[in-house]
Amino acid sequence: MPEPAPDASLQFLEDWWLNSAAPLWLDHGVDWRGRGFFDQLSLTDAANVADIKRVRVCARQIFVFARLARHGVPRARAAVDHGLACLLGPMRHSDGGFVRSIDLAGRARDDTRDLYDQAFVLFALAHAYRLLGDEGLVAEARRLFALIEQHFRHPIIGLVEALPATLPRRQNPHMHLLEACLAWMEAGLDGPWTALADELVGLMRERFFSEPEARLFEFFDDRLELIADPASQVFEPGHHFEWVHLIGQGRKAGVAGCDEYLPGLLARTALERGISPRTGIPLGSVDRAGVPVDPDCRIWQLCEWLRVATDRPDIAGAASRPATALIAMLDVPLRGLWRERRNALTGKVQDEPCPASSLYHIMTGTESFVFGISDQG
Repeated sequence: MPEPAPDASLQFLEDWWLNSAAPLWLDHGVDWRGRGFFDQLSLTDAANVADIKRVRVCARQIFVFARLARHGVPRARAAVDHGLACLLGPMRHSDGGFVRSIDLAGRARDDTRDLYDQAFVLFALAHAYRLLGDEGLVAEARRLFALIEQHFRHPIIGLVEALPATLPRRQNPHMHLLEACLAWMEAGLDGPWTALADELVGLMRERFFSEPEARLFEFFDDRLELIADPASQVFEPGHHFEWVHLIGQGRKAGVAGCDEYLPGLLARTALERGISPRTGIPLGSVDRAGVPVDPDCRIWQLCEWLRVATDRPDIAGAASRPATALIAMLDVPLRGLWRERRNALTGKVQDEPCPASSLYHIMTGTESFVFGISDQG
């Protein structure tokens, strides 16, 4: 059972979502006069400061507003419809799938078809379908799964990073493709997502995760072998927490290979080797010897820790630790925005625009804590 949330943290986060973030992002984050959603907002006045709109942001915002609609937030459903019109319109690639970004006028800025982005489109379609019940969204998802199967398959193992293919190869797009598969499995429909979920967990165990070291590595060569350069042999505590959640979801859904002991291994390494003793927050990345490589904790890492600590305090500790650190980053003058990163070694925060992409992580990290909903159910 989820750990009971401390009253003050729960009240702050519930108020933050319903009275600050939801209305602010509906007013300023949706391009109601144009297409889709804005990519970044100014931390001082919530004005758009980006000249592109990325597919991954559009997909993530569709998910966020679908969840807010299910919590009864006015205009959230309209935002889902607005986002879908952009996603399934100017963000389409002429050869199938979706471009990486468009400009503010709706023209393709980068027509790369990135696997990470395709995964988030599938994830968004699943949550939009669960809200709207539109069978056309199921057909869209099936077409995109078929395109991935036909064009993103690597000739040796796994899936390529993008079309055209790039190096290094990473675990991260595979992880989010698994997340999308699980979202479609939760929708209760038969489809290609079930077999692909089994395959992706197997790939994680075979190539990405070193069980003797209890580390999930990030970067790989063209054969999905760990890159020989020690500087590239890193793990990210935040991704460990994400995999804890996904393995738990997969276990409930009957995905092969989601053994009960894996979340404990992943969480232990993240907590013992990935948290700065000085500030008590996650490091961005750590090398194989335990030396910090990226000292910046981004807000998403705290959110993923909070989600796991809420649902699995037995392996991730008290939710109050990440909740307190997260609230400190959300507590800014213009409520509904946040500080995006904090140096885990020095504690210093940076003044920078607020990326819309992080709202997805704030939702996944706090929904169970605030609303008592686990696995976005």
